[in-house]
Amino acid sequence: MANPPKAPQLRRGKSNGPKATSTSGTLVPLPGGAVVPPMPDHFGPEAQAAWEFAWTAGAGVYVPRRDMRAIVRYCELAQRRADLAAEVDEVGHVTVGSQGQPVLNPALRALMDVEAALDRLEAKLGLNPTDAARLGLTTAAVRTKLDEIRERQARARAGIE
Repeated sequence: MANPPKAPQLRRGKSNGPKATSTSGTLVPLPGGAVVPPMPDHFGPEAQAAWEFAWTAGAGVYVPRRDMRAIVRYCELAQRRADLAAEVDEVGHVTVGSQGQPVLNPALRALMDVEAALDRLEAKLGLNPTDAARLGLTTAAVRTKLDEIRERQARARAGIE
């Protein structure tokens, strides 16, 4: 005898009914002020700056226990990017190959790879305006039409207009 059909809510997303909500991938601001955790000892100057930037940008959202690995990786990539950029600046975009021919500096390709990885990680962490808005991390106040009306009424009551 065949098993009875499952209820729509128990099926794996194949029902036409309401979808199960998941909080994975959604950043929820936490109450209270955020504290920047101590930074790893091996960080260079660029990684240190990235550490301060990331924890400040994610204040009240990032949780050290949950987000530490991703932010450490972001900071290490920022340091690697700075090191590779310095090498490319020193040697140039083109170097001499084994046969004496001009070749693309291998550090330049590595730099482009690191920058691509940084872009992806910045997007996941919401460290640029577009992705911060997508993740709901915006802090900018939005003026609504109602705000404008209230301001006009307040000015009119005060005799400013």
